[in-house]
Amino acid sequence: MNIQLWTYAPLTLIMALTLTGCPSDDGGGDDMEETEETVGETEESTDTDTDIDTTETESTDTDTDVDTTETESTDTSEETDTTEETDTTEETETTGGALSFEADVYPIIMASCSCHLGGSPGQLAMPDAAAAYDNLVGVTSSQEGDLARVEAGDPDASYFYLKVTGSQGNGTDDMPPSGGLISTADQMMIADWITEGANP
Repeated sequence: MNIQLWTYAPLTLIMALTLTGCPSDDGGGDDMEETEETVGETEESTDTDTDIDTTETESTDTDTDVDTTETESTDTSEETDTTEETDTTEETETTGGALSFEADVYPIIMASCSCHLGGSPGQLAMPDAAAAYDNLVGVTSSQEGDLARVEAGDPDASYFYLKVTGSQGNGTDDMPPSGGLISTADQMMIADWITEGANP
């Protein structure tokens, strides 16, 4: 009897351990289903997050397009400003090209009116550019009281211009009185200088 108990005891123990280590069919199945559901939910959650990230990325792309449009508009304005600056530069260059008495007219007087450089015939002394300018522009002629020697802006009302072109018409000498009138080019230079405002 004792021998039989010792014989069956190990077998009984092994069977008990085997049954204890195996999960029941119902319990094991439930655990597997719960695990699969958890994995599925995790994948769905991941997919949802990915969709959200994609949407945010698309929104960012849209913002980038808007910013690009604004930048292009700014560039167009800058180009317009640049064109206006170019026009201003051209106007400045034109103004800077105006004739002046000292640079353009007085050299003609020095070459053709030597009597007025060292004296004052007709009460007109022109020893240097500054004195000549002061005695010509806006000063009434001593020979023709109705006219200024130089009327800025109007050559035909300037007695100085009429004298150097021989068109004064009052019987007085032309200027210069000998050697003939100054050249046509010099006459036009004086006329243009007066027309532009008789600048110093």
